[in-house]
Amino acid sequence: MKLTQHWMGALIVCVVLMAGGCRSTPITPPVPQAADDSRLRRLAEDGREQFAEGDVDSAIKNYRKAIRRGWALDDPAEIGTIAFNLAATLLSIGETNEARDWLIESRSELTRAGKSVGNTWLLEAKIARSEGRVTDAQSYIALAECASAPCEVDNVDGACCHGGDPCEKKTCGACLPCVGDKLNEEERKKRCVTAYEAQILLAKAHIANDFGDVVQATALLRCARQTIENSCQRDLRSEIENVAGHIHLNREEPLQAAVHFDREADALRQAGNLRQIPYALQLAANAYVDGGRLDLAANRWCRAARVFHGRGDQKQAWQCVTSAIQTVTGVYIAHPAIANPVVVGETGFDSESECWNTDLVDTDLISFHDCGDTTNVTERRLAIIAREIKRVLDADQ
Repeated sequence: MKLTQHWMGALIVCVVLMAGGCRSTPITPPVPQAADDSRLRRLAEDGREQFAEGDVDSAIKNYRKAIRRGWALDDPAEIGTIAFNLAATLLSIGETNEARDWLIESRSELTRAGKSVGNTWLLEAKIARSEGRVTDAQSYIALAECASAPCEVDNVDGACCHGGDPCEKKTCGACLPCVGDKLNEEERKKRCVTAYEAQILLAKAHIANDFGDVVQATALLRCARQTIENSCQRDLRSEIENVAGHIHLNREEPLQAAVHFDREADALRQAGNLRQIPYALQLAANAYVDGGRLDLAANRWCRAARVFHGRGDQKQAWQCVTSAIQTVTGVYIAHPAIANPVVVGETGFDSESECWNTDLVDTDLISFHDCGDTTNVTERRLAIIAREIKRVLDADQ
């Protein structure tokens, strides 16, 4: 009986101690992970999609909201990544000072997270080059070389042998459980490092070409091509074509340059980077003008006009379509909604060309010359897009 009472007492003591322990160590809620935050993910993804499609204003708004959410969660990796994307978006509209401020924020947070800051230095170099600070650009490229490749990505692409992007060229072994994940991760890191090395080479090629050293620029471009030869890097392929086009311009070979700018536009479309397509087409158009192929120049301006019109940028669309019309006819058509119309002299034409108002668009566009019973196809296509753009411009007045 005494033994039983002893064990009963011990049991009561244990229960009391356990209860006290539970009260003194409350269960803490799990720390929220920014990468799993649905609101932040939605804002960041919307920003990326809008930027790729050329809706820069909406992209900036969503990136600013995403930054605020990232600050609220105090997640350095997410803050650093979003700040970098915001900087790139601001640079695209010429806001270089604010872009540089966000790059400082990005570098600080990526460093706190133990992530690479290489891409921030490459973007700094791009900003410096756009402002004519070539020495600074070279210094930033050197810092990018010293940084590790930004390849710290947790998610592995799940596309396997019979799915996903056919350009990935994955082996069936990469789709096996466990082993496949490791192979995919190794291949992803290899592609990432390769892409980063190519970006540095292309940045150096741009600088060399700016200095007029086409020999060095060509050698660097060749190295970049070889670096990504066996990989599927569509964004980098578009950049390679851009560099090649500018090298040919320095060599006074405009038709060869135009072909590369055409290829750049195709690579951008395949990569889903729609924002840059009209700018590549305008580069091609100007090069075709210099090469004497006015028909091809008009076609490229017409395509650029359609892209701008499709994304709602009617002023740039009108400037492109009027450049195309003047290429074909020598007539520049002014619209009162365009405060500072592009003078076609900037694209290689006589600035004293005859100027007409938009009444011509409402009639027969312009007095097209007929070739027998056939109507000029380029001119008729220009008529379609010119009328569509004018309709929107008139409505906005």
